[in-house]
Amino acid sequence: MRRVFVGAGSNVRPQQHLQVAADALAAQCFGLVCSPVVQSPARGGGAPYWNAVFAFDAPQSPPALRQRLRAIEADAGRARGGRCCTLDLDLLLVGDVVLETADLTLPRPDILRDAFVLYPLARLAPELRHPTEGETLEALWARQMAQGAATPQAVDWSPAIPRPAPDARPTGPG
Repeated sequence: MRRVFVGAGSNVRPQQHLQVAADALAAQCFGLVCSPVVQSPARGGGAPYWNAVFAFDAPQSPPALRQRLRAIEADAGRARGGRCCTLDLDLLLVGDVVLETADLTLPRPDILRDAFVLYPLARLAPELRHPTEGETLEALWARQMAQGAATPQAVDWSPAIPRPAPDARPTGPG
């Protein structure tokens, strides 16, 4: 089992779609938790995005996790391209795995670039060390703020995290 962190975002009925993500992830993983939800402007215009980070324990490989996230997006009606997005799920961290392939990079570079990714991630796991930077997420956020990053606006809502039945075992690709 590795601790997995997934960035989630939506600017189309975001409450509905972030809840879809929570429900789908809870059915397939152990110990799902969610960061505070934040709002940020959409790049290139459009409705603002709501972003959060989910963390959970999972035995799957990074490619299998990424494939499952894509399936959850598709189930939520995700169409790639355009300014509107029903649900975007990005694999941010998988334990201390460092990986670079043609279609998957871990840790995800957005962590160091985007406040709407790093801020909720640092709120969820402040003492976690970034696998390549070696600094805690809290220290990375402090550095980003010192360089002028604005704290994303908090949203007064968070997805309900479904609790599995006591004898339930998560399912999903291995």
